[in-house]
Parts: sequence; structure tokens; C-alpha cells
Amino acid sequence: MSIDADAIRSRLGAHEHERILRACGFDLNGHGGNELSGVLGPKELGEGDTGNFSVDLEGGLVRDFGSSKYRGDVFDVVQDVHSLDFPEALEWIVDELNLDASTLKREATNGGPSESPVSNPDPSDTGGRDPDPVVSHQQVEKWHERLVVETGAAQAARRYLTGERGLHPGVLKLSRVGLAHEKEIPNDWSGFFRREARPVTWWIVFPVARRDLDGAPVVSVKGVGFDPETCDWKRNDGGEKIPSNVSSALWDLVPTEGNGASRIDGPVLVCEGELDALCALSNGFNAVTGTTGAGTFKPEWARYLTCVEPAQDHGVLVVYDGDETGRKGAQKAASKLHEAGLDVRVASLPGGKDVNDVLTEGGKEDLHAHLAQADSYGSSETDTAVETGGSKEDKEDSPEFRYEPFPASALPDPVQDYVCASARALGEKVPPAMVAVCQRCLFSLGPSAMRYVSD
Repeated sequence: MSIDADAIRSRLGAHEHERILRACGFDLNGHGGNELSGVLGPKELGEGDTGNFSVDLEGGLVRDFGSSKYRGDVFDVVQDVHSLDFPEALEWIVDELNLDASTLKREATNGGPSESPVSNPDPSDTGGRDPDPVVSHQQVEKWHERLVVETGAAQAARRYLTGERGLHPGVLKLSRVGLAHEKEIPNDWSGFFRREARPVTWWIVFPVARRDLDGAPVVSVKGVGFDPETCDWKRNDGGEKIPSNVSSALWDLVPTEGNGASRIDGPVLVCEGELDALCALSNGFNAVTGTTGAGTFKPEWARYLTCVEPAQDHGVLVVYDGDETGRKGAQKAASKLHEAGLDVRVASLPGGKDVNDVLTEGGKEDLHAHLAQADSYGSSETDTAVETGGSKEDKEDSPEFRYEPFPASALPDPVQDYVCASARALGEKVPPAMVAVCQRCLFSLGPSAMRYVSD
């Protein structure tokens, strides 16, 4: 259910903010009033053993004056503590406070505060219908055209993206990265781009369009505030980079014959962020990324990748950031990819580094070296022994026990589209093989069986 963020905000006062912060691990015992200091916060936000948080219960704001310098509101806290995207955080708050979700939705529908634009989470999950686009292709093209013109802001943005971040100009064109002016950001996107980020004049935007539909609607737009004067992401008064959007989607940057790029013969890198994926593609790697952080990889994204040919042929490599959040997120993503039947490996990057850092500092040879040391992800030794009657080593040495994803790409295009779409519609545990094999059985039974199914 889509929940109106502004409707929730209107329900939150000091008491509700306190309940949320307590549930997220803030130690508010022994404190009185609405302006609190010396508060011990959750370790997920970087807090140590000494309480350095200040808390404004009336506004629902927190700030760490210790080493982490964390700053945000209760919506940020819920997302960061529980590794949720923005729509999921709204649902968490509704559940925690026992709010009436149907009333919150109805207020948005009947002329109340407008909803934050929430897209379908992924190219493979439509809820039985085509998703509503969050922005038109015409607007995306306008933003992209602005990025490539010879104006001061555009030149600064291109210099940052191609120079400091190592993105190839052709990749910027292929992915339609653009430059938006703050006047073009709709007012009802106030929950889409974080409120504390304003005022921001320029935004670098990454539009995510679905791959599996003709006319592919843009289902997510990731925006990052940009400062042409410093040629860097815009920062707020506390020094933090700002902001990110909250629309959860899988950005598929794997080149295909139909999107104007040459196929890449290799595995698919599952990256943690947009710049990582774009830089990987710029250096000749297949890449995808979720738009909402390390801990939000969805099962339906894994199902979608089972129909991506390089993932079928060469598997996937999860390459998240070299920090605690990235390592935990990588294991969660790898688990979902493994359950979907993909060959999964997990790479480990140096501490504090991400894919973009490795490529800009050491080049693709450096990243290849880290990928070569990636660990295979699979069942535990105990689970393997139960399933096969042997040890983990026995299974690895016996190809007949190794599951390989169904080669959907070998099917004719219309059949491939039907098989993959049917598998996604049946649920997150259904691989394409289940649909394809059943269809093969029906064909073997003859026309009468097919007529029965069509009836």
C-alpha cells in the first residue's frame, strides 16, 4: 500500500517521535523535556559507548556531535537503522505507532497532502499492471540535453562525472544521466528528495526505466544535489552529502543489442550505488544497482536477473562497499540471488573503498584482481551434506549436483518473454525453469491440452 508521507508527518508529535527513536535504539531514559543532549544512540548510526547525540523530540531531529557526525530526522533514522528504503520506513512507522494505513492512503487520494512518488520496486514486479511513471521521457531528455550543453553548471557537472568519477561520456548518454534545475523538481516530490537538503539549485539525476516493457516508463529518478562552484555533491551545514531519493528500483545497465551498446561477455556486477555501476560499465563490466542502499536488495530483482543473459551464462558478482554496512548488505543480496538459482560470488573490497574508488584509483586491472578473489556463495557445509548425502567438497567436485539457471535466452524471443513474465507473476520462489518445463509438457500433449489451457 502506498502511504502518504506528509499525512504521517502531520500525525507525529514529540510523543510519537520519542516512541520511534526508542524503538530504533536511542536510550532516552533519565532525560526530560523535548531538547535532549548527551543521548546514547544506536550503533547502526555510528554511536560508540559515550552518548553524544542531541535530540529534538518536537521536530523529530537527531544529531551526533561525536565521531559519526550523523544528522537526520526520524525518517532517516528508521531507514538507516533498519536498512529500509523510504516507502518501507513509512510502513514501519505505521506499524510501530499502530496508525490506520487505509486512512493515511485515503487522505492522499481525497485531496490531502500529495503522496511521495513511489515506483514499483523493480522491472519485474508490476502488481499485475504497468507501473505509473514518476517522470516523462520528455523531461528526462530535457535534463540530459542540459548536461551536454556548454554552460557553466553543465560543464562543472560533466567535469565532475567524467573527471573525478571516471564515467565515460558514452555511458552518460546511454544511461541518460541529466542535470535538473531546482525549479523543475515538482513540489509534490518533497518526500522524494529529502527535505533537509533544500535549498539546492542543481541536481544530477539518474533516471531508471524498465527494460521489459515497450515504451519503458521511468519508474525511479535518483537525484543528488550538485554544487558547480565546488564541483562536488552539494553538502548541508553539517557537511553531509545530500540527498538521495527514496524510490526503490533496480537500475539495469547491462548492455544489450537493442540499447545502442555492444554486449559484454562476462558476469554481472551487483553494485551498491549508481556511480559504482556507471563506472563499472565505463570500464567494460556488466552492472546493475538498486537505488536505495546496501540493505534493500529485493527478491524480485534477483528473479529479474535470472532472465538476463550474462547473469545466466557467467553468474553474478556482488561488489558492495568495503565497510560494515556494505558487507552485511552484500550477504543479504547474495542470499536472494542464490535462492533465485543464480551462480553467486561475493567480492571483498579494501576498507572504506567502493567500486568507483577502486576503478578511479587503480583501474580495471585492480578491480579484476579483487573479483578474482571473490568467494562463492552457497549452502553451508551441513546443509549441503543433508541435501546430497556428501560433503561440501564432494558437491563442488560433482557437476551433476550443481544447479544451473534455466537458459531462458535460448528460447525464441516471444517464448522467452512469456516464460520470464509468467515466472515473475507466480511469486518470488518461482524460477523460469518451472514455467518453461511445464509449457514443454503441454506442447508434447498436443493441441487439445493447449486448447484446455487457453480456455
